[in-house]
Amino acid sequence: MPTALLVGRDFAGCSGVDRLGNELEKRGHNVNRALGFGKPLTATLDDIRRMVGTASFVVTGRSSSAALAEPEVVALEAALETKVPAFMFSDGWISLLPWFRDYYDKLARLFVLHDYCWSQVKRVFPETCSTVSGCPEWEEFFPSANYDEEKTRVQRLLRELGVPAGVQVILCPGVKDRNLNLELWGDVARAASTASEKFCLLASMHPGDLNDPDEYKRELSARVRVPLFFIRKGDGVNTAQLVPPSDFVIGSLSTLGDRACCQGKRVIDYVSPTALEGLAGLNSLLPEGERRIWPPCQIAGASRLALSSTELETAIHELSTPEGFAPYREAQKRFYGERGPRPGRAVDIMAGAIVAII
Repeated sequence: MPTALLVGRDFAGCSGVDRLGNELEKRGHNVNRALGFGKPLTATLDDIRRMVGTASFVVTGRSSSAALAEPEVVALEAALETKVPAFMFSDGWISLLPWFRDYYDKLARLFVLHDYCWSQVKRVFPETCSTVSGCPEWEEFFPSANYDEEKTRVQRLLRELGVPAGVQVILCPGVKDRNLNLELWGDVARAASTASEKFCLLASMHPGDLNDPDEYKRELSARVRVPLFFIRKGDGVNTAQLVPPSDFVIGSLSTLGDRACCQGKRVIDYVSPTALEGLAGLNSLLPEGERRIWPPCQIAGASRLALSSTELETAIHELSTPEGFAPYREAQKRFYGERGPRPGRAVDIMAGAIVAII
C-alpha cells in the first residue's frame, strides 16, 4: 500500500494538501502529515528527512517565503536524493517562487490553480509537467445553498459584538507581519473616513499572525476615525464567514479577495509602498515584462488595485457607486465563473494524476 508524505507550512497550501490527503486515504493510501497550517511544524527537519525515506511519494505546498518554505525545500531535496517522486500543489497566483527554482523541473507533477498559472510555468520551465487542478478551498468560495441564512446569522453576531447597523462594512484581512498590518488597517480606516458613506472596519487576523489583537487595537485607536472591530477566535465566526455580510473586502493580496469576488463583493487589493518593497523578487522567475502583482486585478479586472493611500481613497469612492462597481462585477463573472466547480473536483484531479504516475 503506497505511503504519501504531505509537507507544508502556509495555511492555504496546507488546507489543500490536507484535503488531497483525505482523498488519497479514501483510495487506500497511507498518509503521513507534516503540516503547520500557518504555524511552526512539530516535526523537525530531520524528522521530515526520515519520513521521506519511508514514503512512496511526497506532496508539498509552496509557502510564501524562503524561511517558511524550509520544510518543503528539505522534503523536496530529500525526495530527489532518494529518488522518491515529488509533487507540489501551488495554491497562489504567483506559481513560481524563487526558493523552489531548483525543483520545478524535477517534480513528477506541479498542480496549479488556473490557466494563467499554467502559462507562467510553461513560459519559464517548459519541461515541467504541470496540471490545472484548481484549488479545493475555492470550491467553497461561491454562495452555498444556505448563504442567506448564514449571512443573517453572522449579521446578528456582529450586532452583538457592537458593530452598528446602517453602516458599510469593510472586511480587512491581515497578513503575518505586524508593521504591515498596522499600515494596512490604518490606511484603510483613514481612506474610509474620507468617504461620504459611513463605514466600519472589521479587522481579521491571519492564522500565521501570532501578535496580540489588543496591542493592535491600542496602537490603531488613536489613528483611526471609523469604528474598528477585531474579530477574535472566540467570537464564533471565522474570516470566511464574514464575507457575506461585508460590503467591501480590502486586503493585501489575500485569497479572501478571491472568495469575495466569487460572491460578488467590492474588492480592493491594497499594496502599500512598504508591502510592494516586500514583494520585490517574489515573481522574479518571470521575464520582467510579464510580472504581475496580482492577476485578478491586472489580468482580469475583477478587483481594484491600489498602490498608495491616495489610490485607496479613490478606489473606495469609485466602487461605492453602482456604476463604478458594475465593470468589476462583470469581470468577476468572466474570470471566476458564476457557479463554483463540482465539490471534490480539485482533489480528484490531483489524486488521479498521482495514482497514474506512481
